[in-house]
Amino acid sequence: AAQREQDRLVGAALGRVLAALEAGGGRDADAAATVLSSCLVPVLARHARNESLVDASRHAALYGATLRVLSALAAEPSLAPALACAVTDAADDAAAADAA
Repeated sequence: AAQREQDRLVGAALGRVLAALEAGGGRDADAAATVLSSCLVPVLARHARNESLVDASRHAALYGATLRVLSALAAEPSLAPALACAVTDAADDAAAADAA
């Protein structure tokens, strides 16, 4: 129940981010700087690093929201660098997990 509530809250937050991006909220340098310095990139990296298909199916709405936000970031040239940060963050996390 607690995980479901957390998924709902994170999904709602990602929905608000997506709405802002779709309304053109990522088209200026200030918005890009805000996105890059926020916790959004690490959250997206964590959710994009799907552990398994079973995990994704349990949290389908959350993974769907994550993919929609990633797609919106990719569509905005000023925000696309955030995707490189997300990939780097995910690779760093995977390397740390392998080392542990």
